[in-house]
Amino acid sequence: MALGNTNSLPSHPDVLALQNRVIIVWKEFDGKKTSIQGKESFDRGKSWVNKVINLTSKSKNNHPKLISNNKDIFLSWTSKAQGHQLIKL
Repeated sequence: MALGNTNSLPSHPDVLALQNRVIIVWKEFDGKKTSIQGKESFDRGKSWVNKVINLTSKSKNNHPKLISNNKDIFLSWTSKAQGHQLIKL
């Protein structure tokens, strides 16, 4: 499955599955800023919808990482300007 906008260089995907739910997140760089993009499935990956993730940064940043507490899925991402962010998805 292709991810994101190829003109924005999608890279560093991370995938996490929890029961029937699967989330994929990745970075895109449009030449000015990095944004985190995502897709989500509620049927173990048979069908997908775009996941709105409102994270962008013009500063240095790391790769997105998905983590779980076996109940919820969280996105962990750090940028120099905004610091560390842990967001429940």
